[in-house]
Amino acid sequence: EWVFRGVLQPWLGLTVTSLLFAAAHPPLTDALIPWTVFAGLVGLALGALVEWSGSLWPAVVAHGTINGINLARLSRRAVQGPVEALSNVPPS
Repeated sequence: EWVFRGVLQPWLGLTVTSLLFAAAHPPLTDALIPWTVFAGLVGLALGALVEWSGSLWPAVVAHGTINGINLARLSRRAVQGPVEALSNVPPS
C-alpha cells in the first residue's frame, strides 16, 4: 500500500495507480483473469479510501483483511483436493 497509495497515487492519480495495481496481480492462467479485474477494482476502492480518509492505514487494514479472507478460502480448497477445489463441489 505504501508504494501504490503513498508514492504512486499522488503522482499518477487514482485510475493509473489502480491499473498498475491490477497489473501487479497478473493471471497465471486464463481462468484467473477475473482475479486481475478484481484486483483492479479493489485498487480503485483502496485508493478512494486513502483519498477519503487522508491516511494509508484504512487501506492497509482493508488489504490485509482481503488477503486473509482469500488465503483462508485458498487453504480450504487445497485441503479439499484438486478435483473438488476446481469443481467447487463441497466434499461429501
